[in-house]
Amino acid sequence: VKQWVRSEGLRQAMNWNQVEQVGGKVVCYGSFKLLVVDKESDLDLLCVVPKHVTREAFFKTLFELLAKKDEVSELRQLPWAFVPVIKMKYRGIEVDLTMARLMGSEIIPEDEEIFRTPMLTKDMDQKCLRSLNGYRATCEILQLVPSVEKFRLTLRVIKLWARRNGLYGNMLGFLGGASWAILVAKVCQLAGIEGNLGSCVNLVHRFFYTFANWNWPEPVYIKKVDAQPYPAWNPAMNHYDREHAMPIITSSVPQMNSAVNVTKT
Repeated sequence: VKQWVRSEGLRQAMNWNQVEQVGGKVVCYGSFKLLVVDKESDLDLLCVVPKHVTREAFFKTLFELLAKKDEVSELRQLPWAFVPVIKMKYRGIEVDLTMARLMGSEIIPEDEEIFRTPMLTKDMDQKCLRSLNGYRATCEILQLVPSVEKFRLTLRVIKLWARRNGLYGNMLGFLGGASWAILVAKVCQLAGIEGNLGSCVNLVHRFFYTFANWNWPEPVYIKKVDAQPYPAWNPAMNHYDREHAMPIITSSVPQMNSAVNVTKT
């Protein structure tokens, strides 16, 4: 990725000293970041690039570079998706690669923690913001549950159940990994510290009881934030948000519905 970012800089007539400093970084999120992977898990990766690298370049020149790699197969792109993505198999592992373009920076730091700071979203477009939020929400969710160990174990069980029953996959109109993680985190929060001390069997039972009786489309929050920028999920201001069947809201700002593809039918 760093080499591709440098090539894009040289293509735009940046001098060599600038090109050597800009950098670029790929970070993982989703199941791998949460440590709940199984043999069917895909690898969610976020490509963070400086402002001179465009989304058009991501879907053209980087896509072309990936197509030349022997390790890459089943390469395809979805630039018009709610979260634009390049999908592929890398050495047999399913990979979803998204992109976030930092408009306020020409240098990408090595420290991942900087990607969680609010200032990075300045002037960022909505599609990049959604991509970055996937990473941020994954990092934050582990700080919002009483027991990370019980959360991970319960999430493994619920994801396995969803896959075995054909109910897994955001692109198919079902809940994706982020939504299942938020629902499990909500149950862990509702159970409290004492409820997370016992067997995760109790949490699994509570999960099904809670959401079988949930008053949809009442939203599921694991963190409420009062001050929200315009792009946040807000049915009071945005009539499109009122049509969402199962609002499962991310914790990172701006908060968004992770289950936007789910419909009433």
